[in-house]
Amino acid sequence: AQDFLQSIMKKLPENRVKKLRADSGFFSLDFLHWLMMRQIEFYVVVPQQVWLQKMILSIRNWREFGKGLAIGGLHLPIPPEGHAPGGDSGIGSQGRKAP
Repeated sequence: AQDFLQSIMKKLPENRVKKLRADSGFFSLDFLHWLMMRQIEFYVVVPQQVWLQKMILSIRNWREFGKGLAIGGLHLPIPPEGHAPGGDSGIGSQGRKAP
């Protein structure tokens, strides 16, 4: 998925892409660093791994936005290149739950 996106972006004029939203198939620190180097604002779905599930459960600022739906957010800094994420992984995420 990442190779496909990179090949498409190479065909576009430089600095054409300013924002990107991607599904969990694009989730990797290498890809996030690649986007940051190009100063592209991004929103990437994070796979529901155990460390992320624990963090979502700790969110306290849930807001209802529909019948039986609520949204809450958290933000974690992305670790610099060459540093493996620890338990706090360093990725932003939004979680949804029924209130």
